[in-house]
Amino acid sequence: MSKKTDYILEQMIKAYLNEQNPIGSMLLQDSLNVPASTIRVYFKQLDSDGYISKLHASGGRIPTQKAMKYYWHQFFNYTFNTELEINSSLELLKVASENDLFCLVVDNNKVFLNEVLNIDNRFIILDFSQKQVLINFNDELNVLFNQIKGYEINDIKTILYRLNLLNILDEIENAFKNKIKFICGEKIFASIVKLSSFSSIMNAKLLDYFTSSLIYDELFLPEYMGVKIDCNFKQNKSTLVLAGSIFTDYENVLNQLREAI
Repeated sequence: MSKKTDYILEQMIKAYLNEQNPIGSMLLQDSLNVPASTIRVYFKQLDSDGYISKLHASGGRIPTQKAMKYYWHQFFNYTFNTELEINSSLELLKVASENDLFCLVVDNNKVFLNEVLNIDNRFIILDFSQKQVLINFNDELNVLFNQIKGYEINDIKTILYRLNLLNILDEIENAFKNKIKFICGEKIFASIVKLSSFSSIMNAKLLDYFTSSLIYDELFLPEYMGVKIDCNFKQNKSTLVLAGSIFTDYENVLNQLREAI
């Protein structure tokens, strides 16, 4: 895509997110100071490439899912680089509700396995930075946890999953459920997620689906998306997850959160 075509698409999407109506060449002509005839040439190319579509013969264009995925990839990976400060749960709830979004805030502070204690060959106490986890003793587990002493909890969870020690993994995850600092919009999440059960949102498992800052069809139904953003929530390092329509104006959502400081 040429820089000019990319620019026309970007401005068309911004106009669509603002208007929530099909965008015509005349509307962009006024805002971009570019002749409508020139814009229509770019529209034709974007239509051919699958980035925009025309609902009616005489109507304007709307961005496709392909266009929105491209737009949000550019925005969150190259444009958005400001550290987000969130100091009010009420304001976060208000912004999420107004924009029909699922919202989750998870404590992002690092947690390490500090000590492994053998209690009379009956129990093993896993002493983490913030709390302890008690599991039944066996020699193999005792050796394993002593080998990974000092590891960060997410690395430990990955090891347990790969070794199929799912019962131990569940015990550790249940012990750290309080890493969730804020959650709202669970009904929205249930209506847009592919999974038949969404119990995983009640702990930090949801973050495991994010191999990058954005996620689409891997987890959500068509036309929906999720975004993961590092932030400071009430002055604590945290991860914010927002999920909703791919046509939601997430840039405006983030601006609303900034203004709520």
